[in-house]
Amino acid sequence: MMRPGTRRMMAACLIAMAWAALAATPGARVRDRLADTVVLRGAFVQEKQLQGFRNPLRSTGEFVLARGHGMVWDTRTPFASRVVMSARGLRVIESDGSVRVIAGDAGASVASTANALMMALLTGDTAALSAQFAIEETLLADGGWTLGLVPRPGVMSTLYRRIDVQGDRFVRRVALEDINGDRTDIRFVELRDAPAELSAEEAKRFD
Repeated sequence: MMRPGTRRMMAACLIAMAWAALAATPGARVRDRLADTVVLRGAFVQEKQLQGFRNPLRSTGEFVLARGHGMVWDTRTPFASRVVMSARGLRVIESDGSVRVIAGDAGASVASTANALMMALLTGDTAALSAQFAIEETLLADGGWTLGLVPRPGVMSTLYRRIDVQGDRFVRRVALEDINGDRTDIRFVELRDAPAELSAEEAKRFD
């Protein structure tokens, strides 16, 4: 029969091993620095540098990210449009009111993958990201951090060469290098996580 002292020692060892495994998860220390946000609002500035073009394509807009709902991405310039990402798939609403629905089925695997990726990047879901990417994690003395994501063999490796993410309490910048050499740089500004509930107008955007 195991002595009480031995049982306590074994329990302590198991707890220590569990904490060590958690701390060793790629990106876990970055995740600890991120705010536990229920609703995140902000603006974005996106620049896409296409191969063969001298000047980048620039767009600006606003977004709302809500846990359990998804994300609404409103582009204001140069053309107005709205993208709604949720568990139901992806909807694109053009400025003329026309709606294009991309469901999360096999025929829309790229769209659904991009949907899941953007959600994981903005929420700092390093557990989900580590399944698709090898993660290089750097913590900065000022409370900031960087993540370098190199795709593992699979769908992501056919789309991206590398993704770099910067942030502090929130994700502030995402830079994506496509497999064809195109680059997209997205900066997030005016970020705020209060109030922690969607307004009636914000909730309606997900309908």
